[in-house]
Amino acid sequence: MGSIGRRHAKNLQSMGFNIVAFDPHGCNFPGSESINLTEFESAEVAIRHADIAIISSPHSSHLAHMRACVKFRRPFLVEKPIASAMHGLNDLKSEMGDLVAHVGYNLRFHPTVHRVLEHLKSGSVGRILHSTFEYGSYLPGWRPSSNYLQNYAASKDDGGIILDDIHEIDLACHIFGMPGNVQCVTANTRTLGIAHEEIADITFTEQPGCNVTHIHMDYLQRIPTRRIKMIGTQGTIECDLNAARISVFGTEKSEIYTEESYDPNVMYINEMVHFLNAVSSGKSDETLSIQAGIQSLKIALLAKKSAIQRRSGEL
Repeated sequence: MGSIGRRHAKNLQSMGFNIVAFDPHGCNFPGSESINLTEFESAEVAIRHADIAIISSPHSSHLAHMRACVKFRRPFLVEKPIASAMHGLNDLKSEMGDLVAHVGYNLRFHPTVHRVLEHLKSGSVGRILHSTFEYGSYLPGWRPSSNYLQNYAASKDDGGIILDDIHEIDLACHIFGMPGNVQCVTANTRTLGIAHEEIADITFTEQPGCNVTHIHMDYLQRIPTRRIKMIGTQGTIECDLNAARISVFGTEKSEIYTEESYDPNVMYINEMVHFLNAVSSGKSDETLSIQAGIQSLKIALLAKKSAIQRRSGEL
C-alpha cells in the first residue's frame, strides 16, 4: 500500500470494488481514511481472500507474491519491474497456464504515446533512424515528508535507477522492437548516499524499427523530466510526457498538440480497465504478459551487466 498501491486501490474502489490489503508497515497511512479496506496479516492471506490481485510491493518480493496468485489461481497485475532477478520466472510462467496476468507498464496508456504510435504508423516522419528517451527525477523530492533513504529505490535489494526506470526500456522496445545489442554506462555521484547507480545511459542497436536508441535515466534532475525524440528520414517527433505535448516536424507540415486538462490518473484507470477486460475475457494481452515483463527485465539486467563489465551485451 505504497503510493502506487494506494492509487490502484482508490481507482478500484471508485469502480465499485471492495479492497483487501496487506502492507508489512500496516495500512494506517496518511489518506487511508479515503479507502475502505480490510487489512490482512500477510500477502498470501490477502490474495486468498481476493478475486483479483494487484502486486505493488518492492520488486524483490514480486516473485513470492506472484507464486501466491498462481497457487490460488488469482488473476494479477504486477507492478514493474516484474522481479529483481531472472531466477524462478520461467518456472512461474510454466506453472501459470492460462491465468490472466499483466505487468504494470502504465506509460503504454499515456495519450501522448498513443499519438506517437499513430504518427509512426502513418509514416509522417519516414523511417526512424535514431531515438532518445530521457527520464530524470530528484529522488529526495519524491516524498518530502519521508526519508528517501528508506524508499525501495535506495534499498540494497531493490535500488538503482535501471530497474526503477524500466518504463523507458519497455517503451523503447514496445515502440521499436527488441534490440540485438545493449550497451550501458552508469555512475554514482555520491550526492544521494545510495549504494546503486544514480545515472544510467543505455544504447540499443539492431532494433527492427530504429537504428540506434539512446536511453538516459537519473535520480538527480530537480525538475522532473520524461521526454522522447525520434529522428526520421522525413522529419522529427519530439514529445514531453509530463506536459502531454507532442511536436511533429515534417518536410511538408509541422504540428504541435497538447492534451488539454491532462490528468495522469486517467492513464492508470485505462491501464486497470484494460486489465479487468482481460480478466473478463479470460485472456491476457500478450504485449503486457509475464513474458513481456521477463523480456524487459532481461534487458535491464543485461544493461547492468554491461556497465559492470564495461562492454556490450548481445541478446
